[in-house]
Amino acid sequence: MRLGGRPRNPVLAREIKERLRTRRTTIVVTVYLAVLALILQVVYSGMSGAQDAFGDSLATQSARLGRSLFETLLFFMLVLVCFIVPGGTADAVSGERERQTLVPLQVSLLSPRSILAGKLLSSVAFVFLLVLATLPLLGVSFVLGGVSVGDLVRGVAAVLTTGLVLACLALACSSLARRTQGAMILAYGLTLFLVLGTAMVYGAQQVLDDTGRRPSTAVLTLNPFFAAADATGRAGVDGFFGGFTTSSPFDPLRLLLATEEQRFVGGFEEDFPGRPMPMPMPVDGGPVEFFDEGRGVVVGVLPDGRPLRPEDAGGGIPFWARSAAVLGFTAGAAFLLATRRLRTPSNRAAVG
Repeated sequence: MRLGGRPRNPVLAREIKERLRTRRTTIVVTVYLAVLALILQVVYSGMSGAQDAFGDSLATQSARLGRSLFETLLFFMLVLVCFIVPGGTADAVSGERERQTLVPLQVSLLSPRSILAGKLLSSVAFVFLLVLATLPLLGVSFVLGGVSVGDLVRGVAAVLTTGLVLACLALACSSLARRTQGAMILAYGLTLFLVLGTAMVYGAQQVLDDTGRRPSTAVLTLNPFFAAADATGRAGVDGFFGGFTTSSPFDPLRLLLATEEQRFVGGFEEDFPGRPMPMPMPVDGGPVEFFDEGRGVVVGVLPDGRPLRPEDAGGGIPFWARSAAVLGFTAGAAFLLATRRLRTPSNRAAVG
């Protein structure tokens, strides 16, 4: 069969057929949607019962509820993807090796890159299916308000990017390990490092550094949750977003990513001992400027805590953009490693 005038990848066609025709896929998608629907119901019930406590208008209450639902669903979508993708991709190569079908596949006319590309695209297609099945749930938050189309697109892109990176890492583990069990252990170990290990390294930097300065967030660029938190919104450290307060699992992550001047204006003066108080807020709601001792420059902050100038945020490059570049490089390196490991026997003999 041909697609667009060229023979399509037979590995991709086979993997998609096998994946979609198994009962396991139906069970995974059903459990995935059931868990997210349950979370949506719990958050909606809890937030609806506490709406009157804020004393806001009906539109503001609806926007607050919609925003909280969106970010909570997005957070748990990332959690479930981190559980599903490594386990579903770790047997891509090691499973072929255990079934003794890897060598016939290697000596075929397909290159190692084409073989791995077919298996990678089938995993990404499954993640896309999960995201597509979740769109009705995300649509509930969009209808309630507080969520823009850009937020929705960036949130979905964060989930798909996370699935792609984890699939590449799992492919590399599957090509390196001789058994599927070992590949799964390696894949989940790398996923655990990206999610929890990077946060622990960041915390260790803060504990070991006795200068009192804020540690570098470079290690957090490997964490997909921090990237999603920054890409979907830069709410204040107290959950303030667009004129109303929110309750989101991403709020603590945004607190760690907030620049010093954002945290200072947001009410966390005790985090910066010896820092002079900023200039009084002008009556017309203009910016506040104060001296940043850490960088030795004068920085400006808008009333909502956003930097007045891009250089005040540390270079003007958003954190999510730097994180996307780092995660993309990591995925590319893992795919190249898997390709090198899956060289055909004739190439191995030539090299040897």
